[in-house]
Amino acid sequence: MKTIISMLAAALVSGCVGITPKYTIEEMDAITTREYAGKTKDEVFAAATRVFNASDDGNFKIQRFGGELKATSWHAMIFNALIFEWRVLPEDSANGVVVRVNSASKIDALEMPNLTGKGVYELFFGRLDYMLRLSNSWPTCAEATNRIFKEKGRGDVAALCYSYANNSDEPSPPR
Repeated sequence: MKTIISMLAAALVSGCVGITPKYTIEEMDAITTREYAGKTKDEVFAAATRVFNASDDGNFKIQRFGGELKATSWHAMIFNALIFEWRVLPEDSANGVVVRVNSASKIDALEMPNLTGKGVYELFFGRLDYMLRLSNSWPTCAEATNRIFKEKGRGDVAALCYSYANNSDEPSPPR
Protein backbone atom coordinates (compact mmCIF):
# COMPACT_ATOMS: atom_id res chain seq x y z
CA MET A 1 0.00 0.00 0.00
CA LYS A 2 2.81 2.38 0.93
CA THR A 3 4.45 1.78 -2.48
CA ILE A 4 1.22 2.64 -4.28
CA ILE A 5 0.86 5.84 -2.28
CA SER A 6 4.50 6.72 -3.00
CA MET A 7 3.95 6.22 -6.71
CA LEU A 8 0.79 8.35 -6.63
CA ALA A 9 2.65 11.08 -4.76
CA ALA A 10 5.46 10.97 -7.35
CA ALA A 11 2.88 11.25 -10.13
CA LEU A 12 1.24 14.18 -8.36
CA VAL A 13 4.54 16.03 -7.94
CA SER A 14 5.64 15.30 -11.50
CA GLY A 15 2.28 16.45 -12.85
CA CYS A 16 2.92 19.89 -11.41
CA VAL A 17 6.01 20.57 -13.48
CA GLY A 18 6.70 21.16 -17.12
CA ILE A 19 8.12 18.46 -19.32
CA THR A 20 11.83 18.24 -18.75
CA PRO A 21 13.81 17.68 -21.93
CA LYS A 22 16.41 14.95 -22.14
CA TYR A 23 19.93 16.31 -21.97
CA THR A 24 23.14 14.84 -23.32
CA ILE A 25 25.97 14.22 -20.87
CA GLU A 26 27.75 17.30 -22.21
CA GLU A 27 24.62 19.48 -21.82
CA MET A 28 24.01 18.23 -18.27
CA ASP A 29 27.66 18.87 -17.39
CA ALA A 30 27.31 22.48 -18.65
CA ILE A 31 24.07 22.93 -16.65
CA THR A 32 25.51 21.60 -13.38
CA THR A 33 29.06 23.02 -13.52
CA ARG A 34 30.48 26.52 -13.11
CA GLU A 35 34.00 27.86 -12.76
CA TYR A 36 34.67 30.63 -10.25
CA ALA A 37 37.93 32.44 -10.98
CA GLY A 38 39.79 33.74 -7.95
CA LYS A 39 37.63 31.80 -5.46
CA THR A 40 38.64 28.98 -3.10
CA LYS A 41 36.88 25.78 -2.12
CA ASP A 42 36.32 27.16 1.39
CA GLU A 43 34.65 30.28 -0.05
CA VAL A 44 32.37 28.07 -2.17
CA PHE A 45 31.51 25.81 0.79
CA ALA A 46 30.65 28.85 2.93
CA ALA A 47 28.58 30.45 0.14
CA ALA A 48 26.72 27.19 -0.64
CA THR A 49 25.93 26.75 3.05
CA ARG A 50 24.45 30.28 3.11
CA VAL A 51 22.43 29.50 -0.06
CA PHE A 52 20.87 26.40 1.53
CA ASN A 53 20.27 28.17 4.86
CA ALA A 54 18.42 30.95 3.01
CA SER A 55 16.45 28.55 0.74
CA ASP A 56 13.36 26.46 1.50
CA ASP A 57 12.85 28.35 4.78
CA GLY A 58 16.11 27.02 6.16
CA ASN A 59 14.78 23.46 6.07
CA PHE A 60 18.08 21.97 4.83
CA LYS A 61 20.33 19.80 6.99
CA ILE A 62 23.86 20.56 5.81
CA GLN A 63 26.85 18.26 6.17
CA ARG A 64 30.38 18.78 4.97
CA PHE A 65 32.76 15.89 4.72
CA GLY A 66 35.97 15.70 2.78
CA GLY A 67 35.67 17.66 -0.44
CA GLU A 68 31.87 17.57 -0.55
CA LEU A 69 28.92 19.44 0.92
CA LYS A 70 25.60 17.60 1.18
CA ALA A 71 22.33 19.43 1.86
CA THR A 72 19.13 17.48 2.53
CA SER A 73 15.62 18.89 2.83
CA TRP A 74 12.84 16.66 4.21
CA HIS A 75 9.10 17.32 3.82
CA ALA A 76 6.33 15.26 5.41
CA MET A 77 3.54 14.14 3.12
CA ILE A 78 0.40 12.20 4.00
CA PHE A 79 2.07 8.79 4.42
CA ASN A 80 5.57 9.49 3.15
CA ALA A 81 8.41 11.95 3.08
CA LEU A 82 9.59 13.95 0.09
CA ILE A 83 13.36 14.37 0.23
CA PHE A 84 15.56 16.71 -1.82
CA GLU A 85 19.30 16.02 -1.75
CA TRP A 86 22.02 18.28 -3.10
CA ARG A 87 25.72 17.57 -3.48
CA VAL A 88 28.20 20.41 -4.02
CA LEU A 89 31.65 19.31 -5.21
CA PRO A 90 34.21 22.08 -5.69
CA GLU A 91 37.55 21.20 -7.27
CA ASP A 92 40.64 23.38 -7.58
CA SER A 93 41.33 24.65 -11.10
CA ALA A 94 44.10 26.74 -12.64
CA ASN A 95 41.94 29.88 -12.30
CA GLY A 96 40.14 29.18 -9.02
CA VAL A 97 37.45 26.56 -8.41
CA VAL A 98 35.21 24.42 -10.62
CA VAL A 99 31.91 23.70 -8.85
CA ARG A 100 29.78 20.69 -9.75
CA VAL A 101 26.34 20.24 -8.21
CA ASN A 102 23.76 17.49 -8.30
CA SER A 103 20.17 17.54 -7.11
CA ALA A 104 18.08 14.39 -6.55
CA SER A 105 14.51 13.89 -5.34
CA LYS A 106 13.14 10.91 -3.41
CA ILE A 107 9.87 9.87 -1.87
CA ASP A 108 11.02 7.85 1.12
CA ALA A 109 13.57 5.50 -0.46
CA LEU A 110 12.00 5.59 -3.92
CA GLU A 111 14.27 7.56 -6.27
CA MET A 112 12.26 9.88 -8.51
CA PRO A 113 13.30 10.78 -12.02
CA ASN A 114 15.14 14.09 -12.26
CA LEU A 115 12.29 16.49 -12.91
CA THR A 116 14.18 19.65 -12.16
CA GLY A 117 15.52 20.47 -15.60
CA LYS A 118 18.02 23.30 -15.66
CA GLY A 119 15.88 25.93 -13.93
CA VAL A 120 16.75 24.87 -10.38
CA TYR A 121 20.46 24.76 -11.24
CA GLU A 122 20.25 28.27 -12.69
CA LEU A 123 18.54 29.35 -9.45
CA PHE A 124 21.21 27.68 -7.31
CA PHE A 125 24.11 29.20 -9.26
CA GLY A 126 22.39 32.62 -9.30
CA ARG A 127 22.16 32.46 -5.51
CA LEU A 128 25.72 31.15 -5.21
CA ASP A 129 26.89 34.10 -7.36
CA TYR A 130 25.13 36.45 -4.94
CA MET A 131 26.72 34.83 -1.89
CA LEU A 132 30.14 34.97 -3.56
CA ARG A 133 29.57 38.71 -4.24
CA LEU A 134 29.56 38.19 -8.01
CA SER A 135 25.98 39.43 -8.37
CA ASN A 136 24.02 42.22 -6.69
CA SER A 137 20.66 40.46 -6.77
CA TRP A 138 19.23 37.41 -5.02
CA PRO A 139 17.11 35.37 -7.47
CA THR A 140 13.73 34.55 -5.91
CA CYS A 141 11.70 31.38 -6.31
CA ALA A 142 8.92 33.38 -8.01
CA GLU A 143 11.33 34.85 -10.56
CA ALA A 144 12.79 31.42 -11.32
CA THR A 145 9.34 29.84 -11.65
CA ASN A 146 8.15 32.62 -13.98
CA ARG A 147 11.25 32.14 -16.16
CA ILE A 148 10.57 28.38 -16.32
CA PHE A 149 6.98 28.90 -17.45
CA LYS A 150 8.05 31.41 -20.09
CA GLU A 151 10.67 29.00 -21.42
CA LYS A 152 8.62 25.79 -21.43
CA GLY A 153 10.07 22.43 -20.54
CA ARG A 154 12.70 23.41 -17.99
CA GLY A 155 11.29 21.61 -14.94
CA ASP A 156 10.70 23.22 -11.56
CA VAL A 157 12.51 24.74 -8.57
CA ALA A 158 11.04 22.63 -5.77
CA ALA A 159 14.47 21.31 -4.78
CA LEU A 160 15.24 24.83 -3.43
CA CYS A 161 11.74 26.28 -3.03
CA TYR A 162 9.43 23.54 -1.75
CA SER A 163 8.13 25.03 1.50
CA TYR A 164 4.60 26.38 1.43
CA ALA A 165 5.72 29.46 3.34
CA ASN A 166 8.90 29.91 1.32
CA ASN A 167 10.62 33.09 2.35
CA SER A 168 12.15 34.54 -0.77
CA ASP A 169 13.28 37.76 0.89
CA GLU A 170 16.79 38.68 -0.10
CA PRO A 171 19.22 37.62 2.61
CA SER A 172 21.98 39.91 3.73
CA PRO A 173 25.04 39.60 1.52
CA PRO A 174 28.10 38.00 3.11
CA ARG A 175 30.44 40.34 4.95
